[in-house]
Amino acid sequence: MRDELDREVRRVTERLRALALARLPEPAPPWPSRAAAAHAAAQALADAAARLEGEPLRPVPELAPSAAADLVAVCGADLVAALGSAPGRSADALVALDALRRARRAL
Repeated sequence: MRDELDREVRRVTERLRALALARLPEPAPPWPSRAAAAHAAAQALADAAARLEGEPLRPVPELAPSAAADLVAVCGADLVAALGSAPGRSADALVALDALRRARRAL
């Protein structure tokens, strides 16, 4: 699970970094923009990591669209690390992985 999640995080971050900044505000249904899709994926990753660590859920900050890839990368790394501490509890990570894949397809 960790390797699959790490691979998908890299795919999404690479795709976001390859996009021209002018394309990040463009629509990416069902999200209003590509940046919003990345933010939703980052939130799903952060929520899964918080659940695995027994922490309260917190909103991921709304950053400039140019930070979308970094936001996904950081939240993804946090979840991969949390999975290392709780390898048998991957249900939340599966939900986050699905959200990440949906966002990638929208990009």
